[in-house]
Amino acid sequence: MDAYAAEHGWLTPSGQPRGFAKFYVSLLNSERLALRALEGHLRERQRDPSRELTDYLEANYTVVNGDDD
Repeated sequence: MDAYAAEHGWLTPSGQPRGFAKFYVSLLNSERLALRALEGHLRERQRDPSRELTDYLEANYTVVNGDDD
């Protein structure tokens, strides 16, 4: 849609929004709401992201003989 908007513009020659514009704006709003919900979820978990990454790497990847080649 971004490419189409860049090529054809957001408005018709008469100044009205093109057909995709309302849909595009609703997609942006949905994205905003989803990110807000994700942020709230992550704040509730109150975990240290560095510790979680370390735990994940230790659980799923192992170094054999102290050499990771």
